[in-house]
Amino acid sequence: MQDGAACASHPSRQSVGTCGRCGRFSCDACAKTAPCLECQVLQRQAAGSPSPVFDLLIGISASLYAICTLLTVPALGQIDFSNLTRKDLFSGPMFFLAGLESVYSVIGTVLMVVWLIWYSAAIDWARGRGAVVPKNFTAIACWFVPVVNFVHPYLTLRNIRRDTGVRTPLEWWWGLFMLSLALTAVGSLGIGRGGFPLFVVGSGVEVIAVLLCWRIVRDFRQADQSWDPRAAMSLRDQNDNTSASPS
Repeated sequence: MQDGAACASHPSRQSVGTCGRCGRFSCDACAKTAPCLECQVLQRQAAGSPSPVFDLLIGISASLYAICTLLTVPALGQIDFSNLTRKDLFSGPMFFLAGLESVYSVIGTVLMVVWLIWYSAAIDWARGRGAVVPKNFTAIACWFVPVVNFVHPYLTLRNIRRDTGVRTPLEWWWGLFMLSLALTAVGSLGIGRGGFPLFVVGSGVEVIAVLLCWRIVRDFRQADQSWDPRAAMSLRDQNDNTSASPS
């Protein structure tokens, strides 16, 4: 018969301490995990999972945005902006470009709105897992504050990745996104003076960055689906028993 209190998750084991969150007794193995198993299960139940619908909406929006970007580049190449006349403003290529840009703007707005809704849901989910995250309003507002929006969104997602263990290429996404902004901005300013190649490269980089948005959303969904505290505890127990068995 064992002395002292038993572990809340492993009744056959003697406790060596208590959970700092709920005070339940923990054995040596459980003490390595904070908070305890039951607290993790409660966190799992309380954390709202980002809906799988975001995969579909962001995937479709990102794909359409990429297609519009790839169509816009050759359309711009058909117009000589260095020698543009009034007649050229009412030409077929210009009307096509104007219509394409309108569709491009609508799709870009839809993508941004859906992304921000997902971003807010991801913050709620991460908070349920004990991640240190800003308030939803602050996180959303920082996307629209000049200079701040070059850093804050990335840092927020990086902290979520660190605290929840999500594996996703944030550095590639954010780095390519910032690079595309710089290249397309400089290329647009000089598009009539030989800056078109720079604009083309920037647009290609932007396509990759936009499609990575889809990858990030998918990685978060997969991380949520694999978040099973009881299964993780069971697997750890199996590994402990295997390592403790005589060879």
